[in-house]
Amino acid sequence: MLDLFAQHQTFMHKALDLALEGQYTARPNPMVGCVLVQPGLDNAEPQVIGQGFHAYPGGPHAEIVALNSAKSAGLSTIGAVAYINLAPCCHVGKTPPCIDALIEAKVSEVVYAIDDPNPISSPNLAEKLLTQAGIKVTKGILAERASKLNQGFISRMQRNRPYVRAKVALSLDGNMALKNYQSQWITSEAARTHSQHFRAVSGAIMTGMGTVVFDDPRLTVRQDRFVKLENFKQPVSVVFDPNKGITPDRKIFDKSGTLVFDQPLSEILSLLATEHQINDVLLESGPGLLNQLIDQNLIDELIIYLAPRLLGKDAMNISQFGPLDELSQSKDWVFQKCEQVGDDMVIFATPK
Repeated sequence: MLDLFAQHQTFMHKALDLALEGQYTARPNPMVGCVLVQPGLDNAEPQVIGQGFHAYPGGPHAEIVALNSAKSAGLSTIGAVAYINLAPCCHVGKTPPCIDALIEAKVSEVVYAIDDPNPISSPNLAEKLLTQAGIKVTKGILAERASKLNQGFISRMQRNRPYVRAKVALSLDGNMALKNYQSQWITSEAARTHSQHFRAVSGAIMTGMGTVVFDDPRLTVRQDRFVKLENFKQPVSVVFDPNKGITPDRKIFDKSGTLVFDQPLSEILSLLATEHQINDVLLESGPGLLNQLIDQNLIDELIIYLAPRLLGKDAMNISQFGPLDELSQSKDWVFQKCEQVGDDMVIFATPK
């Protein structure tokens, strides 16, 4: 039989796996999963009696789905332990507070990974209310994984700006396009298919005026496995156009909701978070806008698809800053992981 800490980790992993089921449809809400477990008696193994995840805004929260699944199966929730990757909500939104439902269900313990970063929920409020109701609280289990899962939501709540990923297709010699701006396609079809996931999980896809002019992209998710999901919504298209030169005949206007901005970049990101409830932004642009965001420390993650080809001198290099006089002036990043996709490599890096 697992010791208590190992048991907590096992079921929290399950709750996090369930939460991930909402990665394409839950936004702008956080991804949340819940597992209800009846503790084993007399050395018996604990039993899962209910589980669920939050699927879409306005829909039932994970705790309610889990409680209803136990009820539908005719199983008692009295004395159960609820495992949730985010502290149960204590405020009234589009749905009633989940904490009331857990108290009414007479669970004996609530185990959650991280507190709710939403400022309308004061720190430790969930723990306080549950404890007052006689329910044991254990928190901090798999907190790192839970924070990473909802890093976009946390960024919007705590920094008033989205989590920004920059997706870049590069040649081995660090180039994004030829001198004449031709860039389609540097990477393989397998890489382009792989990258659709990052569009699908994003609330917005951002680009610059140059990309709109030369590539005329739609910036949409095109794979049926995402588009045909119930409650899936296409990410908002965002264009940075400081010179106000974009014309309405571009393909990016083929869908409704495209936003065009000419403000400073930090202000744009703030507006996307506060006025449009965007948790995650995917940047797909040329080196100009990319380097502006890097210079202003507004890129949280680089996703580089590296193709095994050389584009030669005078091609459009990813780096537009410098020249540097000392290596100490370099902009340093930390590799997080690397994997092969078709003939290409995909590298994930974050600022050092």
